[in-house]
Amino acid sequence: MAEVVCLDCNGVGFSTSSGTKCSTCDGRGVIHEIHAAALKEERARQMQEARARQRKDSSSCFIASAIYGEDAVEVATLRNFRDEILSQSAAGKRFIDLYYRVAPRIASYISPHQNVKLALKAVLRVIVTVVERRLQK
Repeated sequence: MAEVVCLDCNGVGFSTSSGTKCSTCDGRGVIHEIHAAALKEERARQMQEARARQRKDSSSCFIASAIYGEDAVEVATLRNFRDEILSQSAAGKRFIDLYYRVAPRIASYISPHQNVKLALKAVLRVIVTVVERRLQK
């Protein structure tokens, strides 16, 4: 039995004596047989590229940047937390997705309002302190 990848949906299937079937799209896609090692290598490469694109496209911590400035240590700490902790779980990934949908609007509101910045800076300082402790574990 050889492992195959569906070129239509990128799902994994198996080639048997009775034919090849995609386990993701029930055989509706075109199947291309490749070696299992090559499949794993290709998937690892694709995951690395996807992570790199995500970091490049969404490297900004919008709210923290609006409060502290883009190059602040606090912003770097929050980025590290996102990359090292949040991105490692399904719930964390969902939070990241939600954050990148709503945070730009919040940040654009915060930027011109100094009183809001000051109030949120105190809240964010507590969050950054907790995050720093978590990263040290």
